Amino acid sequence: NRNLDYPLICVINGAALTLDNCILDGKCDLSESSSDRCRGLEVGESGGSVTMINSTIQNCRTVNWLGAGVVLRSSSSLEMNGSTIQNCANASPSGGGGSAGGVCLYNSSALRMLNGSKITDCKAVDSGGGVYVSTSGSVTMDNSAIENCTSDLAASSDGKGSGGGGVCISGSGTLTMGNNSRITGCTA
Repeated sequence: NRNLDYPLICVINGAALTLDNCILDGKCDLSESSSDRCRGLEVGESGGSVTMINSTIQNCRTVNWLGAGVVLRSSSSLEMNGSTIQNCANASPSGGGGSAGGVCLYNSSALRMLNGSKITDCKAVDSGGGVYVSTSGSVTMDNSAIENCTSDLAASSDGKGSGGGGVCISGSGTLTMGNNSRITGCTA
């Protein structure tokens, strides 16, 4: 049983990190009855940047927090190059919960998905099963995919989430897709 309210890796104060052929595995039990929690990566609070090259973040879970796989705050960035975020969940066995099973973006943060990168099989009880974009965050997808992600508003404590099984965009957030990028098999 894992009960960590902190990420496996935190990048803050303008620092930069490159993950090259790495696996960050939260090893959380993602079943509905589990109370396991372990966020994969947090980037931000005064900027920060992460580049993932042929790397994976997987099996991460938060309960009533935002961003199980990755959270990007305050002018931070994540570039995924041939990389995957998979099997991450933002859920709560008692209803309630937060947004962004895969990636949560805030305050001018940016996610770039390139060269076959994927966010797959992620779940949020509230909004944005794959990605939740808020407060001027931006997502750019180039030959990449968000697949089989779920937003389950029926389980939300207030039933007022915004949905977006694949992506939920709020405020002045943006999503740009090109070069055969796709969002498929997602449900809300």
